[in-house]
Amino acid sequence: MKEGIGSVVVPSYRELVEQLDSAKKLKDELGKKITKLTRLVLDSPEAKESLNLLSNQGGERTQDGITFAKKKEYVWDEQELAKILGDLDPPPFLTVETRYKVNMKEYKKWLVDHDDTFYKNAMTTKLGDPSIKKINIETFRKAQEETSEC
Repeated sequence: MKEGIGSVVVPSYRELVEQLDSAKKLKDELGKKITKLTRLVLDSPEAKESLNLLSNQGGERTQDGITFAKKKEYVWDEQELAKILGDLDPPPFLTVETRYKVNMKEYKKWLVDHDDTFYKNAMTTKLGDPSIKKINIETFRKAQEETSEC
């Protein structure tokens, strides 16, 4: 640990990585336990009684302090809607959208033989927030030991 600003002690890089690795493992274990316990509760006769009342309509129901929920989702058949509409203007509750999906691998192949002066204007690159994808703690520890020996 290093002395930080004021009297705050700042953990070293190594300590921070070790703590992060431990916390991620704990989070994974807790996630698995929560999933298992949730399934056990939902499979219980008491929960099934509440869920059965929601089976046709969805929504929420609270029983003995536990709120059970069944999400309601509407799925529209795109082809059926297109057939119904035909050449008619869509009613106010319906928005017609055209989506383009670009296969970047194919686009890059296409660029080899074509000068792109148009399509590139429709593309922007957005970078996500920095993250730590994976920690191989054994490799990290070994590298830290080698560094500290020098």
